[in-house]
Amino acid sequence: MAMQIKKYFYYGPFLFTTGAFQAIGLGYYGEKNGQPRWDRVIGVIWYECEAAHSVATMFRVWNHQVHLWLKFYILARIQKGPRPSTFESMFTFVVSGFWHGFYPSYYLMFFTAALLQEVTKDVYKSWALFHQIIPSAPVRFVLAWILSNMCMNHNGVLFGALTMEKSLFFLNHTYWYQLVGCTVLLIGMRAGNLVGISKKIEKKLEAAKAKKE
Repeated sequence: MAMQIKKYFYYGPFLFTTGAFQAIGLGYYGEKNGQPRWDRVIGVIWYECEAAHSVATMFRVWNHQVHLWLKFYILARIQKGPRPSTFESMFTFVVSGFWHGFYPSYYLMFFTAALLQEVTKDVYKSWALFHQIIPSAPVRFVLAWILSNMCMNHNGVLFGALTMEKSLFFLNHTYWYQLVGCTVLLIGMRAGNLVGISKKIEKKLEAAKAKKE
């Protein structure tokens, strides 16, 4: 709850920075459908961050320009396949920690965020399975929004802890729930091949839809 409010402390400077770039013309991004665009340089897309029901979206819209820099100048240069591997994603998060500074909490937070990103990828790929487990779309949305905010706010507090002493104090008093939860989920989902099971369900749904048509 504290971090949910604290986020607005960051939104202000991000938006002022965005406004400054727009005021001097560097935010102009041409026209679309006859209307001028001013989204070349954006510090944060705060409304998407608040409404997001996926941490992947939150990572994309929070500190948006740094996200783009990491995506195109770090990840794109080390990525070998069509999609980033676990190692490539984690390396990018480590570089982000290095970019922020040398406080221990940065590296604890970004390592946890990397695990969270991997879990999010597997959950997204397993959408067909989760649609069967939780058939109600509004319920899925609300649960995803709550869990995403819990994890991101947890990361925010850890980010602000700075020292190892404060980081461990915070983690001990929250029972390391995010780090343990992400590790257990990632191992369980990959050992149980949830993505593979979901793909089979997806094919059955497509076959049933084609049969009806």
